[in-house]
Amino acid sequence: MNLSNFFSLFSNNDKGKNQQEEDSSYQTTLTDIMNTPVYWVGMFKKLIYNYKAHGDKLLMQVEGFDIGADYDDVQNAYEFMLYERSYFYLTCLDVTNPDDLRILEKESDKILLFALDNCISYYEDQEEYEKCSYLKEISDLSKDFCQKT
Repeated sequence: MNLSNFFSLFSNNDKGKNQQEEDSSYQTTLTDIMNTPVYWVGMFKKLIYNYKAHGDKLLMQVEGFDIGADYDDVQNAYEFMLYERSYFYLTCLDVTNPDDLRILEKESDKILLFALDNCISYYEDQEEYEKCSYLKEISDLSKDFCQKT
């Protein structure tokens, strides 16, 4: 690991021109990665799966604080942000694009199906059926891809 690259993430603007150009190329690379189907599907899976695996532990910590909010309100807000952000990542996929479908095929596994089922269940409870429809389309494609392997 290049420590100067790591510490440059916390730097200020008093660097030389060469260093600023180098930092710009790292930022461009990061932006490029964030605009790929692999990133979108991966973030969707990670957000939902980690919430289901560790979210209760995080929320239990919040319960002990006197924050002036009801625990259920905090949990509802947390879930809202989680599922909205997760859904956003999947909406970046273009299911008519062969490249995006190829990535979805490679990323289709039990964790993706688990995350999709949880997200669909959340939006059914919220009665947001348009989102359920889109997620169901992705889920069906993912199930087909899983059955092929």
